Formats: sequence, C-alpha cells, structure tokens
Amino acid sequence: DWIPPKRSSGRRSLVNEDSELNCPALETILDELQRHPASWPFMRPVSKKIAPDYYDVVKKPMDMRRIRDKLTNMKYTTDGEFIADVGLVFQNCELYNRAHTEEYKCGVVLRNLFVKLLKELGLSNHTDLRKETNKKKCQ
Repeated sequence: DWIPPKRSSGRRSLVNEDSELNCPALETILDELQRHPASWPFMRPVSKKIAPDYYDVVKKPMDMRRIRDKLTNMKYTTDGEFIADVGLVFQNCELYNRAHTEEYKCGVVLRNLFVKLLKELGLSNHTDLRKETNKKKCQ
C-alpha cells in the first residue's frame, strides 16, 4: 500500500530542528519584548529599595538586561536556554506580584506577546530546554 508523504504547511521555520542557537530569531524576540510598553518592570534587576523582600521570595532573578547581556556575550548555546530565561522573568513576576498589581498585568501582556512571537518564529514547539551543544556566536 502506498502512503502519501506528510505534507508540510509550506511555511518555512526560521529555526533549526535541533534547536541550536538561532541568534536572529532570539534577537527579534528580545527586541520586540523590550520595545513593548509593558516591559518596564522587567528591563533591569529589581531594586531592593523598591522591593526589599524580592530576593527572599525570588531565588533565581532574571531581567531583560541580563538576557540581552547573555545573548550578546554568547552565554546561550541553544534557543531553549534563552526561552527558559525569558520564561523565568514571567514566572518570577507571577511568584512575587499579586494579580491586581500593574507589574503582574504587564507580565501577562508580555508573556502573551512572547508566546505569539515564539509561534511566529517557529519556536513554539521547543521542548528541550536543557540540550547542550557547542556555543555559537550571536553577532
């Protein structure tokens, strides 16, 4: 019996199937997130002056500046490492902030944008966040 080959959607993915580092896609995502008006709570590390107990509650802090530095300085080896760090920003936001706060609402808006961008750039099916490969440069 002849079985026809599976058809693709015809849409080319911008990422490698093995989820190695795709700097242009990651830079696009980070640029879009940082340009969004809801990004203001996540641009820099949380100040102890503003939130004295933040680092007691949040054990793995992450912010957009740190993500940009890691991307620029080739600290990521896979798309998944980048995705995990961006996801950590939103996890920390939900962990620390109450649902009625502006920061929490900004986190929801930005997380939704992040998910949308992952889908648009072909990264939404990414599952292997711990895969290790040789480091590649983002330039």
